[in-house]
Amino acid sequence: MYLKVKKGKGNTFGVTIIELMVAISMSALVIGIITATWIGFSKHVIGQRRKSILRAELRQVLEGITSQLRRSPAVLAWHSSGITYVSPNNGDTIVYEYYYDELLKDDIPITIISQSAYITDFVIDGSAPGDEESDLTLLAIYITMADDFGNQSSASSQVAAKVIKESEYEQEDELSGWNF
Repeated sequence: MYLKVKKGKGNTFGVTIIELMVAISMSALVIGIITATWIGFSKHVIGQRRKSILRAELRQVLEGITSQLRRSPAVLAWHSSGITYVSPNNGDTIVYEYYYDELLKDDIPITIISQSAYITDFVIDGSAPGDEESDLTLLAIYITMADDFGNQSSASSQVAAKVIKESEYEQEDELSGWNF
């Protein structure tokens, strides 16, 4: 069976239904390949964006802790999963503790903006910087964060801090009109 198309002065051209079906099938195949490529590209972009958000969250948490430690007048205590130090702002003590898969700051879980992200590991390691006369300790902080989509990221930072015993640290009480 031919589909006949009349062109000009009596010339007729025709295509079979099979040729028409082949053309439609090839068009559908091209459209399917383009759609599959677009979906794969979109998934890749979304995955990379999730990894980027996770790394940004991790960097924010780590930089927040290390910047406070760098400005702190004294570290009172530390162990492999926690640290206690004096706040650089008001002299209060700040305690970070990794406990039951949560990083706590003064017994309150730290806020992570991404709802699917969570901290999987928090480790503090300390060593003397090599100078025997120095009262500084080099603290290395390692944090690992993951999300519900299978992404994981780790980061570390080192801080030189003055570690003293809590009994040696005397907080100066400010006198105000309300102290008697």
